[in-house]
Amino acid sequence: MEYDLSYRIPLVIPKISKEQFTKLNAKEQLLYLKLFREQVAPTFESFRKPCRYKGRYSGRGAGAKTESTASLIIQACEYGWYFGKDFKVLILRKVQNSIKDSSKSVLERKIVELGYTDFNVTNEYIKNSSTGAEIIFKGLNDFNANSIKSLDNISICLLEEASAFDQHSLDLLLPSIRKTWTYNGETLQAEIWFIFNRETAHDPIYDTLCVNTSGDVKELKPFGYDNPYYPQILIDEYLRMKEQDPDEAEHQFIGTPRNNQENSVWN
Repeated sequence: MEYDLSYRIPLVIPKISKEQFTKLNAKEQLLYLKLFREQVAPTFESFRKPCRYKGRYSGRGAGAKTESTASLIIQACEYGWYFGKDFKVLILRKVQNSIKDSSKSVLERKIVELGYTDFNVTNEYIKNSSTGAEIIFKGLNDFNANSIKSLDNISICLLEEASAFDQHSLDLLLPSIRKTWTYNGETLQAEIWFIFNRETAHDPIYDTLCVNTSGDVKELKPFGYDNPYYPQILIDEYLRMKEQDPDEAEHQFIGTPRNNQENSVWN
């Protein structure tokens, strides 16, 4: 399939001209700036509503997956949304040897970009002093079969690079994220968010949560078709890689799974 590499899906809150902005009164200007800053890639706007499983998968840069989920998590910690008291977020990778392996720096940047001032950032966690919401960062290698049960106090668990999680890990993890609470008379349950680029046709996360699973789960279109912010530098990198290694370019940027037999001894 041929893609228009110049296309960008429109923003939900469009950028307006200086003349249009000055016609707004002071209150309207503040509201516009707030909504413009807080918007994410359109396909992620539905993450603001309760749902047990929320996932997006695709090639590099599609849907601005890391940027969008980071912004939404910081916003949820700022406003509380529907998560009630003792709101705790776990950012989880299959293996995390240090905090530098996590998306903590992206979340810190989002706090600044969104203009929020009530966050305390340490080497171990990020916490909102007004709402009490807390974000922690772990690798699945930090847990064993017994200690993973302690995750029953988590409200959101975001699985980063979720294609790396094997079936055994998912079988232990998913039932452990089981916190429930009541909001406006409705019983809600802990949410599992996941983002990834498919490695094979049968990644465990894909077979478990993307096939015949109810939830807010979608495959993203590549390039700017689901990402209004898709950068030109990624287009340039795609075109370069397409010349040198078309299959790898398809995998990295369009999201085509790798051939399961690519590294097998026997075909």
